[in-house]
Amino acid sequence: MPYAEYRVYPLSHWGSVVPLPRCGQMVILHACGTNFDLHASKDGGYEDVTGGQPIDSFAQQTVTDDATASAVLLFLIAYSFSWSMSIPAILVEWGILPEPRLFIIFFTIKSFGPFLAAYILTRVTEGTEGVLRLRQRIRQGRIGWQWYLFILLGIPAVMLLGMLTLPGVLASFQGLQPVSFMVSFPIYFVLIFFGGGPLGEEPGWRGFALPRMQARYGALRATLLLGVLWTFWHLPDFLTSAQGGGPEAGFAPFYTRLPLFFLLVMALAIIFTWVFNHTGGSVFIALILHAMFNTFAGRVQPLFSAPIVTSTDLPFLIGPATLAILIAILTRGQLGYRPDQKQLLSLAKAGSNSA
Repeated sequence: MPYAEYRVYPLSHWGSVVPLPRCGQMVILHACGTNFDLHASKDGGYEDVTGGQPIDSFAQQTVTDDATASAVLLFLIAYSFSWSMSIPAILVEWGILPEPRLFIIFFTIKSFGPFLAAYILTRVTEGTEGVLRLRQRIRQGRIGWQWYLFILLGIPAVMLLGMLTLPGVLASFQGLQPVSFMVSFPIYFVLIFFGGGPLGEEPGWRGFALPRMQARYGALRATLLLGVLWTFWHLPDFLTSAQGGGPEAGFAPFYTRLPLFFLLVMALAIIFTWVFNHTGGSVFIALILHAMFNTFAGRVQPLFSAPIVTSTDLPFLIGPATLAILIAILTRGQLGYRPDQKQLLSLAKAGSNSA
């Protein structure tokens, strides 16, 4: 009997969904280490030859269960590594360790916890091929130009408009040196991209966790859950100057800054998922989006003297929150995630059809 061989990767090989064989053909599915010999039936379904269970209730369940376990492990590893690396940075900020340069070193290292977790779990569950696929998605920059336009111009515009809705913000503008700003912005962007969070976080959050969580919970629920976990991964930062913490502030940032930060991250999570789903699961575009938000916020904040800008995240929350609400409403919570992707989203051809 003619057959084709396919492999079900655990929801990490985004796109390239390969059609299953026509009636009378056989397909061998390797799902999470388990082989399923399937054949196409006349009614268009696919059945497990050995167990007689439909592919949409048998293989999908196996894949999503494994994906959920992998996502849980990702957060455990990411939290453990990042929080451990945050300890020396906090001790420097609080004057317990005497070497100030240690702060930037450990603060940068801790940001790579999600990337490290994604690499380890991909290597263990999918081997070298899985690591190569993850790397390809990190480099996946061939997307529609409109998404680059949205990120490079649209996101700053949304953030700036949100800021200017607050009373007193425009009046506190300190002026701008255009040449200096334009020269320093791309330099700051590159530094943020590689060492300020995006490269260390996005391969884990969007590259590994999000595809698995969407397959299990759907786009909106997965995004909100990821947003919560993404927020609280940052908790040690509130004991450092990165989030207004330090010995003088004590634990005050946890109740003065964390609530707004939580809302901001939840809004960003929705925007990130929407862009991610519309760009074929490109981790690269998530990196660019993350870097643009951090860079614009960091470069624009000093241009205003209003306390609401210098000491809170509210100015940077209004624009993204409004955009996130609109996206959620207009997409009816799908955030660009197609229902047909829920089943065997990561089907990838591993062999070729034979007559």
